[in-house]
Amino acid sequence: MAEMGLYIHVPFCRRKCRYCDFYSRPPGDGELDRFAAAAAREAERRSEAVRLSGQASTVPPVETVYVGGGTPSLLGARRLAGVLDAVRRQFEVSAGAEITVEANPLDVTSRWAEAALEAGFNRLSLGVQSVIEEDLRFLGRLHHAPDGPRSVEIAREAGFREIGIDLMYGLPRQRPDALLERVELAVEACRPTHLSGYQLTYHQGTPLWDELQSGRYRRASQDEEHGLLVALHGQLAELGYPAYEVSNFSLGDEHRSRHNSNYWRHVPYVGLGPGAHSFQPPVRSWNAACLEEYLAALEGGGLPPGESEELSAEQLASEMVMLSLRTTDGLDLAEYRERFGRDFAAINGDAMRSAVERGLLTESGSQLRPTLDGLAVADRLAVDFV
Repeated sequence: MAEMGLYIHVPFCRRKCRYCDFYSRPPGDGELDRFAAAAAREAERRSEAVRLSGQASTVPPVETVYVGGGTPSLLGARRLAGVLDAVRRQFEVSAGAEITVEANPLDVTSRWAEAALEAGFNRLSLGVQSVIEEDLRFLGRLHHAPDGPRSVEIAREAGFREIGIDLMYGLPRQRPDALLERVELAVEACRPTHLSGYQLTYHQGTPLWDELQSGRYRRASQDEEHGLLVALHGQLAELGYPAYEVSNFSLGDEHRSRHNSNYWRHVPYVGLGPGAHSFQPPVRSWNAACLEEYLAALEGGGLPPGESEELSAEQLASEMVMLSLRTTDGLDLAEYRERFGRDFAAINGDAMRSAVERGLLTESGSQLRPTLDGLAVADRLAVDFV
């Protein structure tokens, strides 16, 4: 392992959004401080575990740190700085590491942004979701339309140079022309360096799912979803944000999220926090998504409860195909052969030719790249290959 990433899941939100199925809840009395201390303890224990699993006294340098959630900015800059300091004590964080924190626009004040920068964060991901008030009310967001652009401007004035925003699309009855208008307004108002566009999904157990089942809303058809995805990609490309993954866009390669890109490249990573996953090939492990159990275990001197699985070579190969075909870089056939000792083209020749003929893939040298239509069906496309 030449490098690794580190993810910290902060399980707190002021209030759950209507569509969200991530593990999070409002913090109880004293839980923000308890969580920050527990995450610092877990960093120490995980670094020890990585050393033991690698049979080495050191662990690979950490090239990316990502604090997500939930709403990490709820911790406040002081606690975030403390957790990041603990990570630096236990892991070798490279001098040029990308260090990202997610934030709710309501939490971004000049003081918070300046303190986050001083703590070592150099990339900010803001949950803007929309700059249209009607959309925010439907989604159950607490902030209002002006808050997203305002938080971007505050962060930029504080000194952040890498600022990404999340947008949601595919709300009920949304048509491509309405989506294009919203995307253009968001880009003009925020001028981010990075943008993630997530299609609204209905997860069982969320209020939005219950409303779908009651017939209040209708799920978009596959053709409608495809039309929205194509419109989103086309509009953002025209605005200077070409896609590099099915849901991720940047002003240029230098503004891509290195942390997210490493997931798609199968780079090892350590996860801290309740519900967080780790990947030390060939083992994937995850903490139980329960804050109470997490705090009790770490305050008692142990590791949080969780599970793990050892992936076979076949499973790892399938994952590489699935993840690669979600990116515009596509699948490197030479790298695939080097990693798994298998000739992908020889094994999947008929499926490859079919996908190329249908306009879903292009082949150039050793690269097998999805077209826009291919990106739209990337997960289903990967199932055709062995």
